[in-house]
This record gives sequence, C-alpha cells and structure tokens, in this order.
Amino acid sequence: MRGTSAGSRVELVSCGLRRLRPRLHAFVSRRVEGSLVEDVLQAAAVRALERAQALREPDRLDAWLYRIHRNVIADIVRRQGNERRMVRTASVLQRTHEQPLAAEPGCGCALVLAQRMKPSYGSILQLIDLEDASLVDAAATLGISTNNATVRLHRARRALAVRLREHCGVSSVRECAGCPCAR
Repeated sequence: MRGTSAGSRVELVSCGLRRLRPRLHAFVSRRVEGSLVEDVLQAAAVRALERAQALREPDRLDAWLYRIHRNVIADIVRRQGNERRMVRTASVLQRTHEQPLAAEPGCGCALVLAQRMKPSYGSILQLIDLEDASLVDAAATLGISTNNATVRLHRARRALAVRLREHCGVSSVRECAGCPCAR
C-alpha cells in the first residue's frame, strides 16, 4: 500500500464504511444508548477518513474500522463519565450547605482565618465569596478548570470550617455573627 496515493486510501476506507455500515451499526448499537449510535458512527467515519493514510494493510480494513469504532465508543463513554462526575460533584456541594465567607457580618475571624490559609484556598474564597465572581470567572482568573475550581472551593470552605471550630468553636461562617471570640 506504500505506493498508493492518499486519495485511493480514502476511497478504500469510504467503500469499506459503506459496505460495513449495517454491521457497524449493529456493533455500535450493542455498546451505546440508541440516541448516540448515529453520533458514534458519524464520528468514527470522520476519524477513519481523516486517518485513511495510516491504513497499512488494506486486507485488514475491516479490523481497522472496527478498532476505530471501539475507540470512538470509549471516548464517548469516558466523556459521559466525566460529565456525570461533574454533575455529582456539584450536587454534593449543594447538599453540604456550605456558607459563603461574606454570609453575614460577624466578629471577622472568618476573614482573618481565610487570609491565613494557603494561597490557592484564600484566592478562591476571595474571588467567589467576597467579590461575588462566578465559578467560571474565578476559574479563568486563577487559570484552572471549572471542575478544579469547584473542588478547590469545596476544600477551602471545608478547611475554613475546621479552622473556625478550632479557633472559636463555631461550625459555620453564619455562626460567626454571634461568635464568642474577640479574634
């Protein structure tokens, strides 16, 4: 196949995709939800045509096409898993009833303790809880992904709650309004 032009390889792959279409459809249908079947077939066809010049053994075309379809399925399943994890993380954060730093005015120990935290925690608390930045904007400002910002905010608020309990015995930023300490 070395002497063959890229155009003839594309044509070979295109013919193989047409010939195997019913079998590839059945193959993909057994592995993904019905709504994704056509998306997988389309993405795999595009990938196969883009990489047609990588086909070294024309007699192994069928196996090569099935491998591409398996890889596209794996990519989509992986992407769906990542999306599910992000939704689950957001849900967990909402259920923890975390209090923003500026929830209510109090003795101010929460602000002082937040400033003494490690910079990555202090900066996310500053941006989101004090400056009312959105999670997306805060992530962009800090140069991190939105998912990373979500996790960092969660950890920062948890760490602040631990420090508040140790410092003055309150368990949340809201309770800081009636805090018994004098800083």
